[in-house]
Amino acid sequence: MASKKEICPLVWYRRARLLLGLAAVVLTGLDNYLWCWNQAPRWLLGTLVLLTGWGWGDAVLRFPLIHDIDSFFTIKQVVLTGLKVIWVVTVFSYKKRAPFAFCITAMSSVMLPMAYAMSLPLDEMQEVYKKLTNQHVDKDLCVRIWYYVADPEVCWEACEAGRPVPLALRSLEVLIK
Repeated sequence: MASKKEICPLVWYRRARLLLGLAAVVLTGLDNYLWCWNQAPRWLLGTLVLLTGWGWGDAVLRFPLIHDIDSFFTIKQVVLTGLKVIWVVTVFSYKKRAPFAFCITAMSSVMLPMAYAMSLPLDEMQEVYKKLTNQHVDKDLCVRIWYYVADPEVCWEACEAGRPVPLALRSLEVLIK
């Protein structure tokens, strides 16, 4: 008989996903503080939005799906993490202000992906992982945005019904045109 302290894996991964999303938002705020305090150019803020939005936004939306080491998602995350470290160093080099924020931001740029990888369901039973994969869509954030732009009515209907946004035939027709 299971003890009362055991948590259903589906609930645990939902909570982990929420914590990873909150950590990404808090650390993005710290990145913004570092950018503002060092009076870096505005184009670096746009770069931060791209790195964080496409990188961590996509990672949190896909969590807890496991990807191969040579998949586009994994390669994208490694490249964006490297670019994020370069971004932090570039922003700090403008005025060299807020060294504590620089240290926290630089460490979190590497530690957050490690926490993400350690939270993945690598040791879960096949049945549990299958339930997890049925609840998440494994599509890139840019592809999801494209589906919404191509056919917003179908996307809204799917969201209201509480199911993942399907690959609508009308969206595929827009891709072909």
